[in-house]
Amino acid sequence: MATEFISNSWLMPTNANAEANRVSNYSLDFDAGSSQYIDLGSTSDLDFQTSEMSISFWINSDTASGLKAILGNTNSSASSYQYLIDIHRTVGKISFLTSGPPILTSSLTINTNTWYHVCITKSGTTSNWVYTMYIDGSSSDGGTLSTTTNPPANQTTAIGRYGALSGYYFSGKLTEVSFFDYSLSAPQVTELYGTGSAIGNPMAITNGRKPVAYYPLGNSAFNGEFLTPNGAEQDYVFDFDGTNDYINCGNDSSLNITNNITISAWIKADSFGTYNLIIGKSTNKDYDFGTASIGGNNVIRFHTGDGTQEYVDSSGISLVTGLWYQVAIVRTTTPNQVTFFVNGEQLNTVSLTRTPIGSTDITRIGSRSGSFSFDGSISNVSIFDSALPATGTESVASLYNYGTPPNIASYSNLQGWWELDASATFDGSNWSIPDASSNSNTGTSSGMTAANLILSDLVINQSYDPFSLLFDGTDDRIETSSIDVTGDKSFSFWIKRAVGSASNDGGILTIVPTSGTSDYISIALWQDYIQVQTSNTSTTRRTVEETISTDVWHHIVVIKSTNSIDNIYINGVNKTLSNFGTWTGAIANPQNKISEAVFGVTNYNFNGSLSNVSIYSSELSAAQVKTLYNEGKPFDLNTFAVTPVSWWRLGSVNSSFDGTNWTVLDEISTSGNNGTSANMTQADLVDGVGATGSGTSSGMSSGTNRTGDAPYSENNAVSYNMSVTAKSTSVPT
Repeated sequence: MATEFISNSWLMPTNANAEANRVSNYSLDFDAGSSQYIDLGSTSDLDFQTSEMSISFWINSDTASGLKAILGNTNSSASSYQYLIDIHRTVGKISFLTSGPPILTSSLTINTNTWYHVCITKSGTTSNWVYTMYIDGSSSDGGTLSTTTNPPANQTTAIGRYGALSGYYFSGKLTEVSFFDYSLSAPQVTELYGTGSAIGNPMAITNGRKPVAYYPLGNSAFNGEFLTPNGAEQDYVFDFDGTNDYINCGNDSSLNITNNITISAWIKADSFGTYNLIIGKSTNKDYDFGTASIGGNNVIRFHTGDGTQEYVDSSGISLVTGLWYQVAIVRTTTPNQVTFFVNGEQLNTVSLTRTPIGSTDITRIGSRSGSFSFDGSISNVSIFDSALPATGTESVASLYNYGTPPNIASYSNLQGWWELDASATFDGSNWSIPDASSNSNTGTSSGMTAANLILSDLVINQSYDPFSLLFDGTDDRIETSSIDVTGDKSFSFWIKRAVGSASNDGGILTIVPTSGTSDYISIALWQDYIQVQTSNTSTTRRTVEETISTDVWHHIVVIKSTNSIDNIYINGVNKTLSNFGTWTGAIANPQNKISEAVFGVTNYNFNGSLSNVSIYSSELSAAQVKTLYNEGKPFDLNTFAVTPVSWWRLGSVNSSFDGTNWTVLDEISTSGNNGTSANMTQADLVDGVGATGSGTSSGMSSGTNRTGDAPYSENNAVSYNMSVTAKSTSVPT
């Protein structure tokens, strides 16, 4: 770990170069008997009632007596619990228990102020579960137990206490907590324990899937409390060795394409040769797509043929090793030609003389019949039986998506889409790589091991912020200063209605000037629909008569001109507007609120989660709205083509809680229109768009609870009361 800033602390390893490759240099220190813990909520990711599981963590206890909870999944009375792990009343023993079976207790007597690795695995079936405890990689120090009793369903999970049950708080240091949805083998547990001088990485476990939740606690962001995103959401790519690795995608008729075709892939080459196949037919009869080194230039190459091959190359760019590129070709039969693209930019178009013959050869990724193998990483390979346009919706440019592979499951004419990520499964001999298109052309690896799946440094389409704010539907709100919303404006936000919320969920965003008579904005949920009003006349009210379902994130964009709602988009799609519904009373003025609208003397409040509210001083185009939707994941709006007037992420490091109120920063420095909460608590910071299993600490502070101490890595420095701007390029000369 090099020196880095983690939301208001600088983390400085004793030797940044030597420690750079360590999994962890820091941990969180839970104070003795105080009430400090990490609340992980009741996410389904941590529900292992009817499935195998494994829980792994490192522990350094201050005490070896009494009952000290390490982590658990339970209700508030502990009358029902799925799993509990603690230091038991038996002095110095680590114990595990679940509803039904006897307690599984370590034989090892632990010492205080000493790091230990603990792993609990659950294998078997609902008719016979087998639990095994490992201490420092050895099951002989933990033992096993069997039971025919099934644990209860998922409840609240917490680190440092028994789930929702208060009391018995842990005292000491914890880090590298990970949850797997399968039973780790003994060699895998040993791998997590490490070499005796460095611990193993849960995100790169050999012969297995990554964890469903991963919390390297020492690197948590701090914002009044420690925010611990589920780090398992980082994804993977496949690395090909350039010798004999490939993936057999079969010869289904959906892949035997003789007419127009588009092929796209993300690649990062370690080396370039005469020809390196990305994807194609095994004997290059219909399509063969790869890279080639020609005269010192590394280009894209396309082969086709009607029995005798013909190849053509791109021009205008020379690829380099070690960088990610989105490469694509579009072949048409009338005229008979191929056009090359790199990173969404069109290069050259070359005429063809050969035509495909409808070969039933196997389609392979990474190698052609054991030769011309690709050397490097490949991700998100897709094939369409149509010629995608260069730009616009469902285009080559949209496949590039500003450098972030998008979700293309809804694209028309998609015949195969192999994401080549952690959705693949390894059976000990071969990888099974799912086809995310509707054709189910599942790929099977050859010559590959578990080590071929590696952590990705490609920007996967993930949410910019893993948190959001939860509003109770009664009186929770964020109040801001007045913003000019007259004339042409656009409003973007993400909402997730709470389960069981009323049909009239109330205000989402309301900005009304002092006059309050015309050209304001009030966006709300009414009769389960998005409804918008821009003045007190009924003719300015517009509704999308489409139910906004509960417990699902929706992206909404409202486009207005003077006293008129021109368009409302839901998840990137422009919807039909109606004049359904009515308001009760005239709009109150002034008001500038997120999650509330006041009509007459009645307030209407939103019930659910809100994220990434942004305002623009222009009418966004359909293409810009599509970009904002970003296939379901918010992104850094500082990189968006249109700069917002205001942007409240309502998330983690941009919001702070002082014990009474949230301060929500306006990310756009020129406006400085920060919001202040009313009637909200620290617990209202919850999972954001696309995030699951993120946790928030309780009762912990940056100054005392983050420590530069982790297994095999000690005495690392942590700064306090220093901002990100404290770093300077000025040095003594």
